[in-house]
Amino acid sequence: MSSPAIQLQIESMEGKITRVELQPSSGGFSWHLLTPDPHLEKQIDRFLSAYLEKKEAPLPPYSIEQASPFLKKVLLNLAEIPFGHSLTYKELADTLSTAPRAVGGALGRNPIPFFLPCHRVVAKEGLGGFSCGLDLKKELLKFEIKNQ
Repeated sequence: MSSPAIQLQIESMEGKITRVELQPSSGGFSWHLLTPDPHLEKQIDRFLSAYLEKKEAPLPPYSIEQASPFLKKVLLNLAEIPFGHSLTYKELADTLSTAPRAVGGALGRNPIPFFLPCHRVVAKEGLGGFSCGLDLKKELLKFEIKNQ
């Protein structure tokens, strides 16, 4: 697998990513920034190019200001999960001193999936859920694990 077959629709405001929608793609990996912003577009391109080449790159600027304090805490921890790795809901919950179900509920409200990689959080036995669909979660994990 050379790249995951997904398309990212990226919304932004004031130079920050505010929402991402993942969709299956028959044409391989692609992305589209819905609001033109040349500076943000460069940062997103740098991050996504590195991702596809299995290299580290800084996250493009994003905003989770509208999130509750608990959701922010969960989302900020997602950014720490490296490419090719995963955590269980319980492991993430333990680091946050909360319950796995609370973490799962928060992950379902992640406005910036892929960039804040909620797909890297899995059930103790199996994949768990994914707001963008389990097929896309499988696709991303397969690409990341195979290409470590």
